Amino acid sequence: MCVVTRKTADKSFLLRFVVGPDGSLVEDVTGKLPGRGRYVLPSSQNIAQLLKRSGIKGEALEQQLERIAQALLRRLLDGLNLARRAGDLRWGMRAVTEMVDGLANASTKGKTPPPMLWLLAKDAASNTRDKFTGQCRKVAAITQQDPEVFELLDRDHFGGVCGGNEIAVLIVYSDGMVRRVKADVVRLQSFLVAD
Repeated sequence: MCVVTRKTADKSFLLRFVVGPDGSLVEDVTGKLPGRGRYVLPSSQNIAQLLKRSGIKGEALEQQLERIAQALLRRLLDGLNLARRAGDLRWGMRAVTEMVDGLANASTKGKTPPPMLWLLAKDAASNTRDKFTGQCRKVAAITQQDPEVFELLDRDHFGGVCGGNEIAVLIVYSDGMVRRVKADVVRLQSFLVAD
């Protein structure tokens, strides 16, 4: 349960805070720091309200919010890097098209497709968006459900994960990596989007 709004949500979509050695609230983006946690729906407004309750105001509040934004971004990019190293990430329209074609072939043989999370860069070109939408439709026809799609970050961020070139489309697949990256995406988006 969020300590600010009192709304309930899956724990992985909440941001945990613990009391640090000096008595201040510290964000715990990994959820593994020792101590009793306080969970909050991770919008910047909710976090600001939590921090204000603990006495953080003014410039110190702005600095901590910026640090939290960077920590959430770093956590997401680390998860995407981990997925890439594990072989559970595809990027670029060519790889996405090949993956979707592979799903079509596998479905004709009765194989269940892996869980997938689709990411589209906010600054993707319109022709890329059209191709991306077409591939989403194909997957929906194959699996009988729409793929989970999130639009965030930019091509430079995705390119940094995949080797330096600008990338507009990523697909994470395999159950564990999808759960991790989805939680990180939801938390970062919640923080970046105003209530």
